[in-house]
Amino acid sequence: MKWLLVSKQSAPLQVFHLMEGNIVKEKLLYNPTQQSARISCQGKQRLFFIEQRGFSNSHSVIKNEYGFDIGKFFFDRQHSKGGTIELEDIQFDYSLENNEGSELVIYRKGFLTPVLSCGLNRYIANGASSYSKETIKEYACMLLGLCWFLFQPPAIEMKPQFKESSLVAV
Repeated sequence: MKWLLVSKQSAPLQVFHLMEGNIVKEKLLYNPTQQSARISCQGKQRLFFIEQRGFSNSHSVIKNEYGFDIGKFFFDRQHSKGGTIELEDIQFDYSLENNEGSELVIYRKGFLTPVLSCGLNRYIANGASSYSKETIKEYACMLLGLCWFLFQPPAIEMKPQFKESSLVAV
C-alpha cells in the first residue's frame, strides 16, 4: 500500500488516496488550516481533528467530529523518526523509514512484526528527513487514516487481535 497525493501539495485542501495496486482503498482529505482529516473508506465517512499539545508540540490529541477525544499521537524526535499513536485504548508504534521509497510502518504496541506498512513516495523529493511541524501534523493525519483503515471490518476479520471500536461508522 502507499499514500498518493492527488491534489497539489500547495492546495489548501490536500487529497490523499491510499492505494493498493490500482485500487483506491481509502480517501483522506487533510485541511492543514483547520487541522482536520475527512476519511472515506468502504462507503463510510468520518471527520477527525488533530490538535497540537504538549511542550514544544510533542504530541497531538485526536478528536472525532463531536469534539470527543478518541486518541493521542506522540512523535519521539530524540530516539527515532517515529512514536506512538493510541486510538480507542489500542496502542500502535510507528516508524518513519527514510529509505528509497520512504514508508510508514505501524506495529502493534509491544510487537516486532509490522501490522501495516505504507509507502510515502511523495516525500522522496522533499527529503523525508526534514520534519517540520506541518509535516508532523500531516504524518499524524496519515497515521490516523491507516489506523482507521485497520479498524474496518475486513481488517478486523484478518487481524483478530483488534476489537470492534467506535471508530467504525455505523
